[in-house]
Amino acid sequence: MIDIVTNGNAQVMGLEHYGLRVGADADLVVVEGETHVEAIVARRQRALVMKAGRITARDGICILPA
Repeated sequence: MIDIVTNGNAQVMGLEHYGLRVGADADLVVVEGETHVEAIVARRQRALVMKAGRITARDGICILPA
């Protein structure tokens, strides 16, 4: 199931440089959950969001420079 919500979406959208591998873009979202299923369905506040290796949000608050 976790592969569907990570790699499946990227494949459908035709994204390149995606996944956990050297050379891939450092885009990720960290959420709390006891299991991957809970993390998906509970829809909790995002603990950390990164885009291209830069932190863009923490604890649900955008921290991009103005």
